[in-house]
Amino acid sequence: MFNLTDPQHHLAVAHADHALEIALVADRQPQFDLGLLPGEVLVIKGQGVRLPHVGWNELSLTAADPLFQGLSTTPEFYFDHSYTVACDPGMVTSVVSYHGTQFPASIWRGNVFGIQCHPEKGHRSGLAYIKNFVRFSMDTHG
Repeated sequence: MFNLTDPQHHLAVAHADHALEIALVADRQPQFDLGLLPGEVLVIKGQGVRLPHVGWNELSLTAADPLFQGLSTTPEFYFDHSYTVACDPGMVTSVVSYHGTQFPASIWRGNVFGIQCHPEKGHRSGLAYIKNFVRFSMDTHG
């Protein structure tokens, strides 16, 4: 597994057995474009929003996602980012609210997953998410 990160974007995306940030896979992004997911990377905007968004927040699960299996419907994760993704609402599996602004915290379509937070810093929730990703990858790609 490899991880490409840009300190400005911090939205990790898992594709098969690789981790990539959403900025590389969104098809409307100002710098890079692999076109794996339809969506546009945008700066988070809203009244009272201070960037970067840093700290612990609860996610609200909005759809089934195998990477959240075994977690509560409101797991806590650590965030450190200034960007979000505008995408098909059918791809959104969880949302987070920050100063009254709600944005996708995780997305899924096919074998491409994205998460806005840092699962590696998410303690039990993050560890469970990473284990579920590995399990999904092994089950899907042997």
